[in-house]
Amino acid sequence: MARITAKARVGSNVQVDAGQHEVRFYGDYANGANDAWAAATPVLEYRMVVKNSEVAALFPVGESFTVTFDNGE
Repeated sequence: MARITAKARVGSNVQVDAGQHEVRFYGDYANGANDAWAAATPVLEYRMVVKNSEVAALFPVGESFTVTFDNGE
């Protein structure tokens, strides 16, 4: 099983439609958090749209999250 974790920081969180918010994440390279893969993939950008303002509020701009990519094998 291939599993990669990445640290991502919320760069923006904007309402794009009634009740929908677009949240954009960018790589957080502070403290070497992404050193394991950053040399081969030096840019991380992730976008998601959530349909609930309460869920969007869980992703404040500037906050960092750990994202796991798992191929499920």
